[in-house]
Amino acid sequence: MDETEETTEDLKEETKKDEEGKPEKPEDLKE
Repeated sequence: MDETEETTEDLKEETKKDEEGKPEKPEDLKE
């Protein structure tokens, strides 16, 4: 179940980028 951990880390990094790029819809990436 390493994929889950990798996905979480990827999502975290993507969320950080999304927040910097457009913090108006930070939940859009959560979906």
